[in-house]
Amino acid sequence: MTEYKRIFLDTAPIIYLLEKADPYYGVIQNFFRDFPDADYCSSVISRCEYLVFPYRNHDMDSVNRFEQFLDAFDISVNAIGNDIADQAARIRAQFPAFKMMDSLQLASAELAHCDLFLTNDKQLKQYRRLNILTVAELADT
Repeated sequence: MTEYKRIFLDTAPIIYLLEKADPYYGVIQNFFRDFPDADYCSSVISRCEYLVFPYRNHDMDSVNRFEQFLDAFDISVNAIGNDIADQAARIRAQFPAFKMMDSLQLASAELAHCDLFLTNDKQLKQYRRLNILTVAELADT
């Protein structure tokens, strides 16, 4: 497997790991074992998407588990500023079927100079400016 230095985590891989969700929990565990020295990042989009259900269910253990995960892997969480918003608008202009949140995630990864975008949304593979890998593809290897 290629050595990745800077890896952007979309929301799905985070959910699979923290919720121990089958069939991808083991795949994500192995991914983190394979790249222990990578510089991981995500964005406030993933933070928001992940935390909806714990807050809705008053599940502070899950909120704390999310915070511990960020700390344990030293995951930086990118804010969404004008530069990311402008790039996301360009992405949506080129790929109208992409959701705005996905476009913001892609823009965040691109402007953070990530060499891998880990997701499980195969539609995003159309975006060729990033190396996009799906968790399902990892499971197949």
